[in-house]
Amino acid sequence: MQGSGGFDIEPVCSSMPLVETIYLISCSWRRISVDVRVLFPPPADRAGEVPDGLVVDDVVPGALEDWLRTTSGDWIGVVTLLLKRRDGSNYRAHAQLIPAQALRPR
Repeated sequence: MQGSGGFDIEPVCSSMPLVETIYLISCSWRRISVDVRVLFPPPADRAGEVPDGLVVDDVVPGALEDWLRTTSGDWIGVVTLLLKRRDGSNYRAHAQLIPAQALRPR
């Protein structure tokens, strides 16, 4: 079965790391890219830069755990993704609901 964007919905098993700090812990997880710009479009006017703020104008690695359907039939991925902070550190966001149009296979 396929979800939105041509993803296979059937489980895939692997022991490979998804990114340096996210590993497969379930057979249903798949390596993906998340276009964070779809989730957080740039504001019309920026108040300035925050030194340790999250970088949300990029495509980041993630792990797709599951697909969910909305009542209107749209697909939403349950995703763990790795965001960078402006200071170079990382932030791992677990089990986020991400619309299918922001997800791509890696």
